[in-house]
Amino acid sequence: MRAAPARWPFVMAVILSAVAIATLLWLRNRIVREEEAFLSYAQRLYELSGSLLRPENDSVRFAEIESVARSIEERELVRRLVVVKISRHTGREHTVYPYWLGAKESGWAESAPWRVLDIASGSAVTGRLYIDVDSSNRRAIDLTAGAFSLLLVACLGILVTRQRGKDAELGRVRSELEDRKAEVIRLERLALAGQLSANILHDLKKPVLNIRHEAQDAASHPDAVPRGDLLRLVGEQTELFLSMLRDLGIEQFVRAEGEEAEFCDLAEIVDRAFALVKYESGNAVMENRIAADGSMPLVLAPPHRLVLVFSNLAINACQAMNGEGRITVSASALEGKIAIDFSDDGPGVPEDFRDRAFQPFATTRGESGGTGLGLYICASIVSELGGSIRLARTEKPGGAAFRIELPAAPP
Repeated sequence: MRAAPARWPFVMAVILSAVAIATLLWLRNRIVREEEAFLSYAQRLYELSGSLLRPENDSVRFAEIESVARSIEERELVRRLVVVKISRHTGREHTVYPYWLGAKESGWAESAPWRVLDIASGSAVTGRLYIDVDSSNRRAIDLTAGAFSLLLVACLGILVTRQRGKDAELGRVRSELEDRKAEVIRLERLALAGQLSANILHDLKKPVLNIRHEAQDAASHPDAVPRGDLLRLVGEQTELFLSMLRDLGIEQFVRAEGEEAEFCDLAEIVDRAFALVKYESGNAVMENRIAADGSMPLVLAPPHRLVLVFSNLAINACQAMNGEGRITVSASALEGKIAIDFSDDGPGVPEDFRDRAFQPFATTRGESGGTGLGLYICASIVSELGGSIRLARTEKPGGAAFRIELPAAPP
């Protein structure tokens, strides 16, 4: 599978952009606060100077007005400054600084984005202060913050797009893995059926050989055996052959793809698994101690998947015991689940193999042994059914023991 592209550069870009935007916003707020503080300071200077005098007095102190204006204009924040006196009689504004402004620029009030501040004397407004504030720093910060915001949105868009692509790719990979796992289970089922076929054919040949022998005798001595007896004998041997095939259920076992879940009796499932491997068991005794009286809860599962689990465990045990010893299967009902104990009298599981027993291709029989997929397939099937399987510790030395827990079907 192709390695997923690194995501950390985009995450770092998002983090840095967010930090930069936060810093710029902090700087902007600081500049705004400094502007407001300066405007209040300028307004307060004129109010304290009293240079515009009282509202009822139309005269002003030009020298003081100009001196205060010069001190304010020294700040880089101020582009232009205009001071006006409000007439007590007409309510009109008269420019007092710069004194020539009204004569030369009649439309000066509309020539800039003025900040207008009232200059009070007591409770009355005696004039106004017009200040054209240099907001270039604030605009630069706004543009920079906007650029970083666009960068942040772009990074997030790229991240979302890449994440969606990776999610889609992950979905395809997951689907492919599921398909491959199903194919591995099917191949393991075929391998197990093929492994058992050689020994099964030994017994299946018996009725076929009997039919051939009787047919040859009838051909050599047509009158030796009555036709009815011959046909009856052929029918009996044919029925025996078909019964053996039915009992084994190999065809259903191999072709159980897409099998629907059913309510399964574990005692019957174990019997079917033992019947499937009986030609491979040699002299081993396979004992099914699961109660068949209906007292054991049922399991909702595809039957042949459970058959594959127990047949894999059984054939592994038979091969480990070299066809001797005993295999025992028992079960007990727990709260909401069923615990199945599967044990044998073989040599046991090596301690260094226990941790990797359910990994694919793990085997103790070397290259000449099985595929190493039996226990892995068992664990996969049990996990898909919502259960668990593990190697248990045995009380006596030697022998292997497995504990399988499956959810019990609802009543």
